[in-house]
Amino acid sequence: MKQPDKKPKDPKPKRRLKVTAAYRRNRYSHTFVPRIHLCGQWLKAHGYETGCAVEIEIKDNELIIRKAA
Repeated sequence: MKQPDKKPKDPKPKRRLKVTAAYRRNRYSHTFVPRIHLCGQWLKAHGYETGCAVEIEIKDNELIIRKAA
């Protein structure tokens, strides 16, 4: 009988990233805005495939990222 798929154990359950600047411009202004760039195989290992939609919630000074229903 086939074993149920288990999520691989993440060797680094926490990530420390730096908030960087992204340059934004439109017809009326040019400015820098905060940016957080997430990428890596660890996202795929936890079910975040390329093209999947996510929801981001801001709550109590935290960003919560979930796969969209």
